[in-house]
This record gives sequence, C-alpha cells and structure tokens, in this order.
Amino acid sequence: MRLIAFPLVFFLLFTVPSCKTHDGYSLEGTWLVADIKADFDERRVNPSTFNEIVSYLRDTKLEFLNDSTIIFARGGVAVKSGWHKDPGNGKIVLDNESLGIAPLMLYEGRLRTYEKSPVGRIELVFERQNR
Repeated sequence: MRLIAFPLVFFLLFTVPSCKTHDGYSLEGTWLVADIKADFDERRVNPSTFNEIVSYLRDTKLEFLNDSTIIFARGGVAVKSGWHKDPGNGKIVLDNESLGIAPLMLYEGRLRTYEKSPVGRIELVFERQNR
C-alpha cells in the first residue's frame, strides 16, 4: 500500500500545481477607470485645473490582449506595450516606461496604480468591463 501511496502523493504535489496559470487569475479584457483618488491643495492648484486633470485621467483604458500584451489608451492615443508580472512583489509592470504609469497592483478584483501630476499623486482604480 505504501508503494502506491508515495507515487500518488508525489504526482499530486508536483504536477497538479504546474497546470495552473502563474497566479490563477486572468487579466485579459478591457479595464476602465472606476475611481480616482487624490488630495490637492486648493491654495496651490485651481479646482478647475484639477478637474481637467481628473477628466483626462478618467479617459484611460487598459486592454489586456493576452498574458504579455496590453493596449494603453488615453486621450485618443493608443499604444501597444508588453507587460509582465514582477515575481518579487506581484505587481504588473508595463514594459513601455514612457507611458508614465506606475506598476499596477491587483487588489479585490480591481487594478490600482498611481500617476504623478502637477497637482500631486493621483491614484487610479480600474475595473474590468463585462466581456
């Protein structure tokens, strides 16, 4: 009985986990900004300027085509880029650093990132759209 149990346990330990994706969660699909969080000093920044920046950032769209390609769209401009998941911290990093978007973090089914702007740091929260 032991001779049968050992190979079965060995098989289950080493082959079943390898059948899963790297994190078990697919990012494929379209993600739109659902929430923007920012604090700004009205003495430093005019509220109308702040609202313009928020409106511009709200127009951001992420479209994960597969496990390595993303389309980043904002302001009528779309850029295709590669992406990967950082094995050290689990953050999603876009390969094109010129897009100016910080690594994304998946938390409670939402993607979160931040951007630095003239008014300070602004957090963007993305939700996946229905497929």
